[in-house]
Amino acid sequence: MKTKQKIYAIFLLSLLIGITFYTGYTLAQSGNTFIISEGIYPQATYTIWEEGSTYYAKNIYGAIDYSGTNATTVSNNAYSQLTNGGTVVFAQGTYIISGQIEPTNNTVTYGYGAKFVKQATSEYTVNLLNSYNVTIQGLEVDGQNIADRHLIVAFPAGNHLTFRDLWLYGATTKPTGAGLWIGGALGGISEGDVLIDNVRVEYTEGHCISLKRISHVRVVNSFLSNQEPHTPLGTGYGGVTLENVTDAIIANNNLENNGEVGAYLASYTANVCISNNVIRGNNYGIRLSGGNHYDTSITGNVIVDNLEQGIRVSGQFNGLSVTGNTIVYSGTDGIYLKNYGNGSSVISGNSITFNGDNGIYIDHAHYLTISGNTILHNDRNDTGNSGIYLVNSKYSVISTSVISDIDENTQDWGIYYYSGDRNLILGISAIGNTIGGIFINATVTNTEIHSCWNHTSWIT
Repeated sequence: MKTKQKIYAIFLLSLLIGITFYTGYTLAQSGNTFIISEGIYPQATYTIWEEGSTYYAKNIYGAIDYSGTNATTVSNNAYSQLTNGGTVVFAQGTYIISGQIEPTNNTVTYGYGAKFVKQATSEYTVNLLNSYNVTIQGLEVDGQNIADRHLIVAFPAGNHLTFRDLWLYGATTKPTGAGLWIGGALGGISEGDVLIDNVRVEYTEGHCISLKRISHVRVVNSFLSNQEPHTPLGTGYGGVTLENVTDAIIANNNLENNGEVGAYLASYTANVCISNNVIRGNNYGIRLSGGNHYDTSITGNVIVDNLEQGIRVSGQFNGLSVTGNTIVYSGTDGIYLKNYGNGSSVISGNSITFNGDNGIYIDHAHYLTISGNTILHNDRNDTGNSGIYLVNSKYSVISTSVISDIDENTQDWGIYYYSGDRNLILGISAIGNTIGGIFINATVTNTEIHSCWNHTSWIT
């Protein structure tokens, strides 16, 4: 069949089954830019476009229901008619937003090639207030660094929210200037079912993405970089922040060059998986602090060139799993654990190399299983640090790891065990460290060491 015949057949088929398609654009991330390629829109209940300084909203039958010079008013008038839901398509162009765009329940918004430009101070650019079953897809939002709060906000967040193929930048006002802020109702954790997919957020004074009091969230395939200067602990903002969040997945993202932290778990979290991300150039790579954290999985990430620790965990943590990560060139420790981890936690199969201070630093963290790690050439700062440093640790097992500093002459000790009780060190190969393999301080009690190569000899 010839090409023209094929196109005609597809057109007839679409008429027979009552579906109309709109050819649009798909934003795809490539390095630090977006590539626009062809995509397909379903039939629009309303199509909004701009001509000169006038904006128009055309209904599904082709009639123009609304027009005017205020894009916010024209858009919200169209949304207000969708009491049973529908699809709104913003055609390619620039939309000057002087207030808040307010999508309604059961709506899908497409904007491939459409750019919202913030023009005047208001709390938000796009506001999903108590909205549920809403999709926002394909928009570019420029906050123009006008003092407001967030570029897109959902509070109180309803169920079934999807944000896909977005580019958000220029949010200001610390600490609330987030690119995308989603929060459940005050006083509890809301059932969210939120998907954030292929979203690029940058140049925000607050967090790129902030999630609060919500469950069942996925942040995937996104680029998050607030480009803020590095700040002291507790004063900066990050790529993605979770506070009172359960059942979340943070996967396959680039979390780069954020003022304080790439991924931040604050206050209470449970069942959070941070996996297969590239986390680079932040003050801290991943940070857990400020409350109880249950069943956190940090796996398969590349955590490189962060100014302080690659992974920093403090506060109460239980069921922590740190596995299969590459942690390299942190400014201080590769992994830092402090303050009462009292549930069974695992640090296994990680490559922890060329970090500034210790490979792993453990202080008042208990019930740990540390096994199968490769810990090489740490203490680049040459300040007397070690592959693993333990202080006030109890009921832990350190086993089957290679801790070496051959040819680098910076990592003083393989394991420096300053204080603790009832720990087991088993099957460690500590070779080539500057001073020695395994140091056990006199204050250590009830600790057993077996089958370890201690610099120059076996401990059996």
